[in-house]
Amino acid sequence: MFKNKNLIMFVTLLILLAAIPTIAMASELAKFDVSSTLFVAGNEIRPGRYDVRWESDKQGTATVTFETKGILVKVQGKIV
Repeated sequence: MFKNKNLIMFVTLLILLAAIPTIAMASELAKFDVSSTLFVAGNEIRPGRYDVRWESDKQGTATVTFETKGILVKVQGKIV
């Protein structure tokens, strides 16, 4: 029984490791509420509700887009 449990854990770990490149290159969307002005990479983000999208690549860099009422703020970042 103990050997089967280890085998199941090992196979699960392999599946998760295989999925990392897919996750790392994912494009995501989230809603984001800003209550006071903030600055991201030197860009002003005013209070409001934003759609935030990010796209990342294998090198760990990401492009993040904040959008509200037709206003787009796009910044470059690094995933750490």
